[in-house]
Parts: sequence; structure tokens; C-alpha cells
Amino acid sequence: MAARGESFPVPYGWGLVRSGRDSGASTLLIVAAIAGALAAIALLFYAADYGLEATITSKGNDGGGRFVIATTDIGSIDSKHYLPLVQWTTIQPGNYVVYHVRSGGIEVYSEEGGKQLWPPA
Repeated sequence: MAARGESFPVPYGWGLVRSGRDSGASTLLIVAAIAGALAAIALLFYAADYGLEATITSKGNDGGGRFVIATTDIGSIDSKHYLPLVQWTTIQPGNYVVYHVRSGGIEVYSEEGGKQLWPPA
């Protein structure tokens, strides 16, 4: 046992004791790395016109015609899409949607893995 006032030597690299001199710079570097990684992922999704899962949440009719509102599962992005009468009457709230990030286009299915309702196959 160490005498009063003495301390045990700690091998370098154990990470038990830090001086704190660079903690602000290290935190900033970690935050910047995470933000950069998220931005890179978002750019990749956009460039590839990645399809996000979504659901038809509502439908309606205005001066522009008949439309459906698709809401993505991640990020809750709402998008309004005008459709011809035949497809508009077939599509119902709750139908499964693939929303393409870059183009803004949608593919509507009766359910996940089900019959494609829009665009016509």
C-alpha cells in the first residue's frame, strides 16, 4: 500500500487520467466527424435517388386535381402527388409507398411486397 501522499504509477494509454488540455478540441473533432459522415450518407442517398419507405396518409381534391399525400417513415417528409382518376380511386390511406429522395417520385403498392398501384406497370 502506498504511503499517504504517494500515488501509484498509471501506465500511459490506460485512459484513466486525462490532462483535459485537448478535451475541447477532441470533442469538436468528434462532432465534426459525425456531422461529416451524416452529410456524406445524405449526399449518397440523394445521388442514388434512394427510396424511403412511406405511407399514403391522406387524399383529396383541389384546383389542381386529385392528389394523395405520402409521408415518409423516417423524417416525416410529406409530399403531394397528383394522380389520374382511375389510380386515385384505387389508392387508399395506409397503402405502402416508396418515395424517391432526388426525383420526388413515388411508387405506391397495396401493401409492402404487394401489387403495384402507381405508376401503372
